[in-house]
Amino acid sequence: MKLGNSENLLQKKQLELDGLLEITRAINQNLADEDLYKVLGFILLGQLGVKSLSVFSYEKNWVEKNSFGNNQTVLTQNVMTFFNRIKTSGVLTKKSDLLFPGFNYIIPIHSDEKNHGIILLGGVKLNDPDLKKKVMFIETLGKIVFSV
Repeated sequence: MKLGNSENLLQKKQLELDGLLEITRAINQNLADEDLYKVLGFILLGQLGVKSLSVFSYEKNWVEKNSFGNNQTVLTQNVMTFFNRIKTSGVLTKKSDLLFPGFNYIIPIHSDEKNHGIILLGGVKLNDPDLKKKVMFIETLGKIVFSV
């Protein structure tokens, strides 16, 4: 049984390395920002198993850079204010479901107390024992993409 756990951990680490390699290749090929956001989206969808996502970047105002799934987030003043204030990753509450229907997790990408990006995820399995590690990995990928 211990060997099975080791193999599972090895597979997870391989997925993370593959994701980092994909982002690195995209950067080295000088892909346009939009293409980097697409690569990020494919990694999140394919390797981490989320059902839907929206990626937002702050460029004088919040701009949606990538989305997948049937969820549409309208960038109202309330949404933009929420994006500016959020500092930690976490589960979206029922109250925030009015702002972000279909999404259940939010990950801000920030440095120096300034948000550079927001990743909204839908279909996140909140009881996943590896959720914290997955979020840390997404934050790392986000910091790489948003710092370019």
